[in-house]
Amino acid sequence: MTQIAAYLNKEFLDTGDAFGMAKSLGFDAVEIPEMFFSPPEDEKGQEQLAQTIKKYDLKARWHTSPSYNQYFSSADADLRSQNIERMFWELSLAHKMGWNVFLIHPGHAGAEEDKQRVYEALRLINEKAIALNIQLLLENASGPFDGDPHQLVRTIEEVPGLKLTFDCSHAYHSIFCREGKVTLIDHLSIVKPFVYSFQFNDYDGKTNCEVGKGMLPWRQFMPMALDIGCGTWAIELNTIDETVASRDFLQRWLEKDGKRARGQEG
Repeated sequence: MTQIAAYLNKEFLDTGDAFGMAKSLGFDAVEIPEMFFSPPEDEKGQEQLAQTIKKYDLKARWHTSPSYNQYFSSADADLRSQNIERMFWELSLAHKMGWNVFLIHPGHAGAEEDKQRVYEALRLINEKAIALNIQLLLENASGPFDGDPHQLVRTIEEVPGLKLTFDCSHAYHSIFCREGKVTLIDHLSIVKPFVYSFQFNDYDGKTNCEVGKGMLPWRQFMPMALDIGCGTWAIELNTIDETVASRDFLQRWLEKDGKRARGQEG
């Protein structure tokens, strides 16, 4: 059964009780982005965080900051090691918190030797994740390496056990789609066997927006998303209102699909 998760954007966190706000709005799952939420490094802070999430009976997953993934391809071994060691620490924290899904980014890579360094870094990180029983997910972006579906497939195949979380807006305005040669549907079709979850958002030509209010072809996209059957759909947007409205949009698709399935069973 698919669960819709709220991405705890800055608006959520500015309420002073992001987890309580998400729960009050009907969410039972959250995605915690390091971009807006600094993970507690002390024992007391970690215990308080665990207690808060338990209090609201929320399922949580961790979304690391891209800033800690930008040097995977670097020829500077020290910079690369710093990024890898940071991921080791965050994976240990996620394990301690009981979070079994961890989102990471491939960063940038041009030459083949750069790509090989990324693959090796991700293999090391994924080995740690597997040992902790955590599913490592790669989030697509929009560049030539991190946004091209063929490159994403290669990255995942180079790292056994790695899966993809598909960011809809990133894919839509990626170089792969932006050049007009292919569509968002083509993009998803290529990576489909590796998709573990979705990052839902829309795009209005300038910025991300409420799902269903932008330019993405939802009538063609949603049947494919439903067919993949992911356990989690996260809504990655900038405001609480957009998150709730997008949740309602997605819920209608889930309900429609449920009715269709029941009709077939009958």
